[in-house]
Amino acid sequence: ENSKQQAEEKEAVHWAADLWNRALEREAGGQQLIAAIEKTCGGYWLRTDAPWSVRTRAWRARDTAAIPVHWINYRQDEEAAIEIPIPVGPIHVDLRLPDDVQLDRIEWRYPEMKEAITLDHAFADGRVTFEIPRLIVYGMSVIRLQPS
Repeated sequence: ENSKQQAEEKEAVHWAADLWNRALEREAGGQQLIAAIEKTCGGYWLRTDAPWSVRTRAWRARDTAAIPVHWINYRQDEEAAIEIPIPVGPIHVDLRLPDDVQLDRIEWRYPEMKEAITLDHAFADGRVTFEIPRLIVYGMSVIRLQPS
């Protein structure tokens, strides 16, 4: 019974953190902070609705025709004797592409897959939006590009 209560309390903490992150965009002070960061950085490159427990990293190496975005989900059952991940998803993604490229396709990969799956996407005004169906622990979306 105590273990169940602790698990419920931790779930409440996860929920509260998600709520706080989403509230930041709605509050005047949060909006000012976001605007200042976007101005300093030239706008946001990557925006997602993933929970706070998901870490992302996107980059484009010189002279490559792809932008990989790595996704790591750190959310797990803290009461289990072994690490048991708590999957998240779907995750909505909005990514600004470099001006000098055209989009070819978006692939979704994770270690257990034999082949990548191609994700549906929308492209407008230099931004691509897509949805990752589910993230267990680790995955990578690969934005395949064509030179313009």
